[in-house]
Amino acid sequence: MSISKTTLSQFPKHQDLEAYFEVELTSLSTLRLVSQGNYVIIKSLEGLKIFLNFAKQNKIKYLPIGWGANTLIPDDASDWIYIKLQFPFDESIFSETKKTFFIPASVSLSTLVKYAKKFGFLGWEVLTGIPASLGGAIFMNAGTKYGETESILQSVDVMNSTGELRTIEIDPGRDFAYRKNLFLHDGDIIVAAVLKYEKIDVSLVNQRIDEYLTYRKKTQPLASKNCGCVFKNPLPEQAGKLIDEIGLKGFEMGDLKISLLHANFIENKGRASYSDFIRLVEHIKRRIKEEKGIELELEVQEPK
Repeated sequence: MSISKTTLSQFPKHQDLEAYFEVELTSLSTLRLVSQGNYVIIKSLEGLKIFLNFAKQNKIKYLPIGWGANTLIPDDASDWIYIKLQFPFDESIFSETKKTFFIPASVSLSTLVKYAKKFGFLGWEVLTGIPASLGGAIFMNAGTKYGETESILQSVDVMNSTGELRTIEIDPGRDFAYRKNLFLHDGDIIVAAVLKYEKIDVSLVNQRIDEYLTYRKKTQPLASKNCGCVFKNPLPEQAGKLIDEIGLKGFEMGDLKISLLHANFIENKGRASYSDFIRLVEHIKRRIKEEKGIELELEVQEPK
């Protein structure tokens, strides 16, 4: 059920809140699924508290979207509000000699990789090439062949649905699993994190970052509209390899195509929708189950 126009008209006015209602949401996700709905840009913790109070009072569902690299937006998203954080960040902190850094959740991973390369923060190369914000990477424990986000986290700051902040001291074995976190509750928003590194090694960090970027360019469709890996790897198997083995690499359904470079990527060639995407996903899952006896699980986040 859509949020009423009366409720939306009462949205709080604040310098750190920019609201967009009943607009096209296609640009919010890297897959560029055609969609209509609502979103708000939030620029401070104070603004976030005000928004959460409004959402609670009006029983409005909300969902952080970050860069939208791992998110599916439904055809009609008018019954909740997406959140995009844009917190201020002073990049000069990296010029100081410190072992840890307090980073807002809205900072892009590409920014962190840039400074990892410049200063040699060993461990941060796990973020290389992931098109996401720090908050999004923490939420899904994003990673590369060098490791996962959990390995460089000391603590995570979270705001709950009532506007209360809590700090979680991270224990990787307790707080994360493959491609997911184990500490967030319904309504929680990741707002910041303290990042650590193993040691300073400019040569090794640069080597690993350059090596992985070269690998990505050769094996992943970086120039197309996609959401990254669609399915979790059913370890020890790899989802892309399984899809390739049953002959679906390059398969097309409407405006969607299984990438010829990497079969765990689905490319949007035109104006596909969430409904179109799910039809292709179900086709892939059915074929894999029939021919390999394996149940594939989505890695990309579905709307709740």
